[in-house]
Amino acid sequence: MESKEKVENIRNYLKEENKEKCVELYTKELNDNSENLLEIYKSYIIDSISNWHEEFEENRLSIWQEHVRSSILRTLVECSYPCVIKLASKKEKKNKKVLIASPAEEKHDLGARIVSDYFELSGYNSIYAGNTLPLDTLIEAIKYEKPDFLALSVTTKYNFIFIMKIIDGISERFPDLKIYIGGQGIKGDVDCLKNFKNVEIMDLNQILNEGADK
Repeated sequence: MESKEKVENIRNYLKEENKEKCVELYTKELNDNSENLLEIYKSYIIDSISNWHEEFEENRLSIWQEHVRSSILRTLVECSYPCVIKLASKKEKKNKKVLIASPAEEKHDLGARIVSDYFELSGYNSIYAGNTLPLDTLIEAIKYEKPDFLALSVTTKYNFIFIMKIIDGISERFPDLKIYIGGQGIKGDVDCLKNFKNVEIMDLNQILNEGADK
């Protein structure tokens, strides 16, 4: 079966909310092509998320359907972790730590979970702290983990205001901490970020090819 056909099959099963078939096809692809994990992530998961966000924006997908699909894809991401460990063990360690989270009110965490794997595959010590983290909790995590970088993910555009409050609070207390932000929720006008010298838009290709500290 051609790769394009495999991807299309997974997407069709995802639309049908057939978790069992999605897991069956995805794990077979992992077993057959584990060295190409990042391409599998992009084709099967990241691109699928982008496609259904378009459906959601056009009111062709309800909230509960989006949640069901997210749940299925989260299972696929967790199925990938043994491959992440295997591939990461072959990478040169950077001896740097990144803390990954989503801000208060942001309940979607799939993107952040994927980003955590990208950092790990790039040689970082990746700490995934979860979603809906208020500022005081995130400050507590930063004090405890002492990361070299902070990566924040926001999926819903209406939550961009919350990530700005997080950035403002973190920058005030940790002015030298580099902050990366990414996700569907930051597409569009982000000129307000120019006021923060320690903040950059997250680029997964840069993380993989150059490292976050470039």
